[in-house]
Amino acid sequence: MIRARIFILGLLITGVAAASDEGSDPIPSNWKCKYCPYEVGVTGEIEVGAGYVSEDDFKFDEYRGFDGDGLYAVGNGEIRYQGEDGEYWNITADNLGLRSRSISFEGGKQGRYDVSIDYDQIQHRQRDNALTPYLGVGHDFLPLPSSWVPANVTSGMTSLPQTLQSIKLETDRKRVTLGANYLPSEKWKFATQYRHETKQGKRASGAAIGGPLFFLSRAAILPEPIEHETQSVDLSLAYLGKKGQMELGYNGSFFNEDNKNLTWQNAFSGTGAGTEFGSLGLSPDNQAHQLRLVAGYQLMEKTRASGQLTLGRMLQDESFLPYTVNPGLQRLTPKKSADAQVDTVAAQLRVTSNPMPKLRLNGSVAYSDRDNSTNRATYDYVVADAANALTPRTNMPYSFTRWNGKVNGRYRLAKHARMSLGVDYDKHERSHQQINDTREHRIWGELNVQPHDRVDVELKYSHADRDASSYKPVLEVQPPQNALLRKYNMADRKRDQLYAEVSWAPHELVNISLSGEFADDDYTDSTLGLTEGREHSYTINAFATPMEDISLNGFFSHERIKSRQAGSQAFSTQDWGAKNKDRFYTVGAGIKRTLMEDRLSLGMDYVFSRSVGEIDVDSSAAATLPFPDLKTRRHSVQLYGDYQTSDEMSFRLEYLYERYREDDWPIDGVAVDTIPTVLSLGEESFSYTAHVITTSVQYRF
Repeated sequence: MIRARIFILGLLITGVAAASDEGSDPIPSNWKCKYCPYEVGVTGEIEVGAGYVSEDDFKFDEYRGFDGDGLYAVGNGEIRYQGEDGEYWNITADNLGLRSRSISFEGGKQGRYDVSIDYDQIQHRQRDNALTPYLGVGHDFLPLPSSWVPANVTSGMTSLPQTLQSIKLETDRKRVTLGANYLPSEKWKFATQYRHETKQGKRASGAAIGGPLFFLSRAAILPEPIEHETQSVDLSLAYLGKKGQMELGYNGSFFNEDNKNLTWQNAFSGTGAGTEFGSLGLSPDNQAHQLRLVAGYQLMEKTRASGQLTLGRMLQDESFLPYTVNPGLQRLTPKKSADAQVDTVAAQLRVTSNPMPKLRLNGSVAYSDRDNSTNRATYDYVVADAANALTPRTNMPYSFTRWNGKVNGRYRLAKHARMSLGVDYDKHERSHQQINDTREHRIWGELNVQPHDRVDVELKYSHADRDASSYKPVLEVQPPQNALLRKYNMADRKRDQLYAEVSWAPHELVNISLSGEFADDDYTDSTLGLTEGREHSYTINAFATPMEDISLNGFFSHERIKSRQAGSQAFSTQDWGAKNKDRFYTVGAGIKRTLMEDRLSLGMDYVFSRSVGEIDVDSSAAATLPFPDLKTRRHSVQLYGDYQTSDEMSFRLEYLYERYREDDWPIDGVAVDTIPTVLSLGEESFSYTAHVITTSVQYRF
């Protein structure tokens, strides 16, 4: 990117020099591009300061990286160096005072080589209001306190209240990337990249114990430890010819999880002999390798072909864990590991041509295949560490093959009108699935017109029809699936989509746009499952500059998603149905004004968003009531001011107010012991009011 910018700058300077030779005013000999980012020497911008956060809330902090309330440091900047003979280096830093931050270095010589080092860290804060009686949180063994009194249901756990402790569910991802590029000549380029990433923290995970009869089963929501490490390497060799280009590359990825299984002490009694402890497996170590060939060639002056071929292999050979930690039910697995292997092939060919000045044609065909060659075996497993399974299971190596073809063209009807038409075809073949293959045909059209100098209109419409082969229940799936049920991603479906947008500039300082989209999915042949889906949305945007020093903007958007599904509780024909409706509203406005000969800038931005989710169930077997609505509401106000004391220095003051409320009935009011057979985390919906004040100084040189 930097080399491209320098090249463009060189062209501009050359153009100015040429103009000077033809009699234009020459550039003064003492002229200097003081803040030009590509001038020879060192330039840059540095911002330092401090901020204050009033609220320690995980939802507010989720990805921001504040890490609680109180003071935090502001640190951003970019320092650049450009040498006369093409050497350069850049150092960029963002949010150094936060837990979500990044810093990078890039340097080299234009047209010959470059090296880069990048570090970034992202914190994801999920829940801070979780409760658990378990000790050893963050490790792979979770015991209960010595005072614990087990019971058959949560209400009988008399020691639960005094043993509860607050825990935080969050992850911290750190990633380091090293890269290098070398160009031995104008036509050849070698590139390499190495990346090391770690992810540590905790997340919620469900664990069941007791069985096989449902009234004996018990469950606990546990804090699962995360100790992920991923290493990847990418190598490529590229040839850049006048008519043809080619790249040959390799990518390898290696994943490791330090914790192989999570073992916990059973909090319940009455779940069967030997169920004092339970265990579940965590993410297994695995690796993936991929070879790729990318090529393009200019067949004729106005026709170009490009293609890509990728060969991959995914491997997983982690040793199996025992079926159970129950000493009375120890059984041998049929083999030591899955010895899993999945081979992938992906190929694509695309041709683009301009046979006529007003006509552009595109055509492409793509093929992908996922061949799971993992050997099959029969497993006489143990149910929830409590009982031998009544029916053995056989692993099913799912495989997929997909063909995709597209043909489309764009024709300019007039100076201010163009039309596009296209046909898409998609065929998806599956193994060990209820549907062997699906075929989908899609036709679409697009019209862009400019009926007036200040009006632009865009219209799009598409119709897709997906046909599925005969439905056959998979015999290996136990318990069996209702033969009338259709999975929505494999069912017959008709889809219609319409999009329209109008942009109007009634004045050179005012711009207004209105857009709307409608989509309808019809699953007419599905007796049970998703039978209908409908979505519509519209957005209004406006921007105005009523005065030279004032700019205004505003927007409003609304989206509604509706669906219907049919089910059978009696494993027969439909005896219940459900209607889902989700609505989203967002409105925003902003103003910015400059004063004191553009040295002072003041601004305000306001955004309000609201969502409502409705679920209504109708059953022929019993009277039902709708579920409570799912709701979220968010207000955000940002005030800011920038004051430039000199050409080199400026000050910034910023204030952010944010208020958030949500109603989430699946967890609201559900304490740790509310469900008799489930020991939960007692989470609650998020609700916060946060204030953030930031002040900083920026220095440019």
